[in-house]
Amino acid sequence: MAPETNRWILIAHSAGFESALALMRQDYPIDAVVLLDALYAGEHLFERWVLERSERRLVLLFAGHGTTAQKSRQLGNWLRASLGSEAVSDEATENLVETVRRHRVAILRTRVRHGDIPSQHLEEIVEGLRAPVDRGLTETSKP
Repeated sequence: MAPETNRWILIAHSAGFESALALMRQDYPIDAVVLLDALYAGEHLFERWVLERSERRLVLLFAGHGTTAQKSRQLGNWLRASLGSEAVSDEATENLVETVRRHRVAILRTRVRHGDIPSQHLEEIVEGLRAPVDRGLTETSKP
């Protein structure tokens, strides 16, 4: 939990997505899910989770071009179709903190090695999640 905001942020790296899915199925009061090169399966469950409540946020960071990249991009396409392009970012046009802060869903590629992703990016992602997303971006309709 992020104490300053009383937000529950579930963070999983690599195969930790299995634990994330298990916790999400228990209906814990999770406000944001962060998958660090961790979307190997369960993309429909993550999609459903985000769409169930308008205040929920999702951050996917992936390295390389393998399974996590393919599944992250696919999930991004599905969510963009449901939430609109303003709510979903798949390009880091600003710094990582601002990209996460300004979008309900952020799906981004990193050049950092798989094992180094948490130590290199976690602080920025949590900082971006501290502020609520711009409500105008979460309620957009399909283009």
